Order: sequence, then structure tokens, then C-alpha cells
Amino acid sequence: MAVQNIKIMIAGRSYPVKAEDDEINAIKEIEKNINRKINEYARVYRAENKTDIITLILLNCSLENYNIKKDKGKDNDILNLISEIESSIDKVL
Repeated sequence: MAVQNIKIMIAGRSYPVKAEDDEINAIKEIEKNINRKINEYARVYRAENKTDIITLILLNCSLENYNIKKDKGKDNDILNLISEIESSIDKVL
């Protein structure tokens, strides 16, 4: 895969980003989501300070990521339990 230099705009500022060809669409989608969240938080919280808005977004995204990882751990526990049950059934049969 080739690496490309692209520019993204977040909160009115341009940032250069190096991205693999297969990452560019995801980065552009993330760029749109971040700017949408910035506008939404600015409207809801009536905040004008972009640093405060971005901090709130970062906190929210980190919490979502934490919960996803925590839930993924639960999924692994369930899969291990299913595997143990399958092994027990195989022994009985």
C-alpha cells in the first residue's frame, strides 16, 4: 500500500496526515464526525472555547472506547465458557 499525504480540517484548522490508501476514506469520515461533534457540543453546551469543546469530546470518546473494550472482555469470557461447555459435551458423547 502506498502512503499519501493528505490534509484534514478539524475545528477550522488544517492538519497534514500521512495515511495508507485504505485508510483515507476512514480518516475523511472521522474528520466529518469530529467536526459534527464540535458543532453539536458548541450548540448544546453553548461553549465558544474550542479547547473546552474538544476536551469534552475527547472525554466522551474515551469513555465510549473504554466501554467497548470492557464489553469485548465480557464477550471473550462468554466465548471461553461456551468452549468449555462444548468440550464437556464432547467428553460425554
